[in-house]
Amino acid sequence: MAKSSQNRNVQITSLSDLRARITPRQRAILDDVWQHDRDKNAGIPERPLFRKHKSHIVVQETKTLGDSILHSRHSDNLVRYSIGFVGMFLTSDGPRLEGLIKRYLIYLKDRFSDDPEIVRLSSKDLAAWDPPLSVTELNELRAITYRSHGSFASSFGGSNSEEWYITIMTSVVDLEEVTDWDAYISREVLIWYAAGNVVSDADRGTYNSGSGSDVFRSLFPPQKSVSKETANKLDLAFIHDEPLRKILEADWRESNRLVQVRAWKSIIIMCGGILEGLLIWRLENTASENEGKSYEDWMLNELIKKCKGNGLLNKEDEQLTEWARIYRNVIHPANQKKYRRTIERSHAMIALNLVDALASSFRSRATQ
Repeated sequence: MAKSSQNRNVQITSLSDLRARITPRQRAILDDVWQHDRDKNAGIPERPLFRKHKSHIVVQETKTLGDSILHSRHSDNLVRYSIGFVGMFLTSDGPRLEGLIKRYLIYLKDRFSDDPEIVRLSSKDLAAWDPPLSVTELNELRAITYRSHGSFASSFGGSNSEEWYITIMTSVVDLEEVTDWDAYISREVLIWYAAGNVVSDADRGTYNSGSGSDVFRSLFPPQKSVSKETANKLDLAFIHDEPLRKILEADWRESNRLVQVRAWKSIIIMCGGILEGLLIWRLENTASENEGKSYEDWMLNELIKKCKGNGLLNKEDEQLTEWARIYRNVIHPANQKKYRRTIERSHAMIALNLVDALASSFRSRATQ
């Protein structure tokens, strides 16, 4: 069933918006992959999936949806299809999973209020909820946190023969300020929506997500890098600290040259450095902060926290930098090994576009 072409320019600003773009055929594939992932803790082999949905359809829809929703990998001499973090919330179970996460977050917020030093929760802790979680719900919560990338202030912390664990992230402190859980959950999921445009069969190839307040979608042009004009030069004329500006411009050029050699992880590292430089400029060129302080030894997390605390970031900037903070962590070797993550082209393209977006935001206000 194809959706009307009138929906081509609908912005994706919530999970409901994105869910509405999924076709029945796409959802049927996602449901089968998700149920296998959840129940057997492993991706579904391609043969039964191809047999039910036809190989060319599965391959086509996987490419259309993108890795954050659905992806295939070689595992144990088999090609297996696995659900992505975003994909879980686009299945038929998606609305119910949102409710499950909402319950979990409220529970986590209460636990943190009672014990600010809480480090982890076990599946036995979670099973003791009132009302108790079913075996299926526990498996679902495990699947979500395993893929969460640190969203929901949680990450999968390991397991043994009797129980598994959730590691509580520092961002748990932010839960005390949440007043709209639905909006919070939607934002935490959409941060990772780095896929191509999700469109109906009739709209495929012509859909345009639009622009404006939807900051995350603006970072994710499908299967594209930044334009040649942007790649040649990042407009940093607003930075009057010439040594800093030249460093950031050189790093930007090098980041884009790395695209040609497919050095995806190196690109993310370089972009993280550029972001640090932009935040240093923001701190050092604000009247209230210009007291001869040096931020050269500060890490990205510290710079973001300082800028937020001093009100130097608008709402969009905060979203961009929060995304950068979480996403940069996925390239650490220990993190990659633990969660079996592979850095790919789409990840590097997001990093480049994020730098361009934050620089554009800073430039627009510097020239006002």
